Amino acid sequence: MKKINRHDLIYLCLILIISLISLYISDNKNVIPIYGILSILLIFVTIIIWILKYKKINTPMFYFLLISYISWFGNIVLKAFEIDVAGKNAIDNFNDEMLVNKSILFSIIGYSAMAVGAFLVTDKRKIENNYETIQNENLRKSIIIVAVLMIAVGMPQYCMNLINNIRTAFEGAYMDIYKTSNDGNAIQNIMQSFNMFFVPGLIFLVIACKDNKKIVNISIGIVLLNLILAFISGARGGAIALLLTLFYLYTTQIKKIKVRNYIVLGILAIIVMRLFNVVAVFRDEPDKNIDTLVKSFEETNDSGLILSTVEDLGASIFSLYHTINIVPSSQGYAYGYTYFASVMAVIPSLFMGGISFSNEASLAEWLMKKLNLDYGPGYTILAEAYYNFGMFGFLAMFAIGMLFSQIFEVKNLESNDKKILHSAIVTIAMYICLLTFRGTMLLIFRNYFYTIVIPVIAINIIKNTLDRKKIE
Repeated sequence: MKKINRHDLIYLCLILIISLISLYISDNKNVIPIYGILSILLIFVTIIIWILKYKKINTPMFYFLLISYISWFGNIVLKAFEIDVAGKNAIDNFNDEMLVNKSILFSIIGYSAMAVGAFLVTDKRKIENNYETIQNENLRKSIIIVAVLMIAVGMPQYCMNLINNIRTAFEGAYMDIYKTSNDGNAIQNIMQSFNMFFVPGLIFLVIACKDNKKIVNISIGIVLLNLILAFISGARGGAIALLLTLFYLYTTQIKKIKVRNYIVLGILAIIVMRLFNVVAVFRDEPDKNIDTLVKSFEETNDSGLILSTVEDLGASIFSLYHTINIVPSSQGYAYGYTYFASVMAVIPSLFMGGISFSNEASLAEWLMKKLNLDYGPGYTILAEAYYNFGMFGFLAMFAIGMLFSQIFEVKNLESNDKKILHSAIVTIAMYICLLTFRGTMLLIFRNYFYTIVIPVIAINIIKNTLDRKKIE
C-alpha cells in the first residue's frame, strides 16, 4: 500500500460523506432522485480526484472504474431523473421500493470501497508511455514463439465460439446463447477454454513486433474484425473490454494519439454506440432478417445514442436487486466460497474428479434458476460481494480494488525490454479484468494464470535456452 497523501484523504472524506447520506436516507420512500444526485457526485468526485492525483486517465484502473460505474449506476441515474429512452430501465420492473433503496445503497458503498482500494494502491509516479522496441533479440524471439503458439491454440476455438454465438443469435433468440454456453463434459469444457489464449497471444505478438508495421496492422485488423463480430453476436461486454484494451495498447505502446485523431475516435465512438443500440434491439426480434435489421436501425434513430447505451449497459442492478431479495432470507451467505472456487478454477475439472469449481461459482446460472428464467440474467462483482458477505461485502470490494490496481500497475523497471514485456502483462490483465464489469471473479484467476503466468514462464525458459545456445 502506498503512502496516503492529501488527495487520498480528500477522497476518503468526500466518499464517507456520500456513503453516510446514502445510509441515512435508505429507510425513506421516494429518495431515488436523491440517490441519483449522490451517484453523480460519486463519479464526479472519483474522476476529479483521480485526475488531480495521477494527471492522466489513460490507465486500466481508470477505465475499469468508469465502465463499472456506467454498468452499475446507469439505470439508477436515468431513473432518478425520470429519463426513459427505450422503456428498458430494470428498476421499472422492481416492486419493492425499500429493496431498491438497499440495492442502490450497497452499489454506492461497494463502488466507493473499490475506488478507495484502488486509490490507496495505485502508484502516483508518472510512468511514461513506451514506444520503443525490444532490443534483446532472444527475448523478442521467445515472446513471438509463445505468442504464435497461444494464437494457434486459441484462435480456432475463439472463432468457433464467436460464429456459433452469431448463428444462435440469428437463428434463435439471443437468450439461446446462454443455454448452450455451459454445455459439455470436462474435456469439452477444457477445449472451450482454449479461446482465452487468442487475445492475449495477439497482445504479446504486437508488443514483440512493434517495429513491424505489417504485423501490427494485421493484428489490429484481426482484433477489430473480432470486435465487430462480438457486437453482432451480442457479446457486448466482451466487445467493450476488447475495444478499451486495444485503445490502451495502441496509445501507450504503438503510437501517440494526436489531437486530430480524437475526431476519428469521436466518430468511432458514435458508430460503436449505434451498433450497441442496434444489437440491443435486433437481438430480441423473433424473426431475424434484413428487414428487422433495418427496423432496428430505424428504432435507434430517435433515441439519444449516449442515453440509450447507458440504459442498456447500465441494467446490472437487476442481479444485485434479486440477490439481496434472495440472500439471506431464502439462502445463506456464501462467506467467500465463490472467491475460493474462482481460485480453484485454475485446476481443470478433469483433474478434480469431475468437480467443476467454475460451475459452483457461476452466479448468473444460480440466479437464472432461482428466478426460473430461461435466459442468463448476467451478474456483477458487486452482486457477488453481497452474495458472499451481505452489506459487509464492501470489504470484499475494497480488496478487489486493491487487487486490480496492483496487477494494473505499470512498474518502472530498469531494463527497457522488461518494461515492454511488463506492459504486455498489464494490458492482458486489463482485458481479463474488464470482462468482469458485467460478470464475476469466476475466471479471473484461471485466465491470469494460463494467459500470463504460464506464458511468461515459457518466455523465460525459451530465452534462457537461446542464451545458452548462443554462448555455446
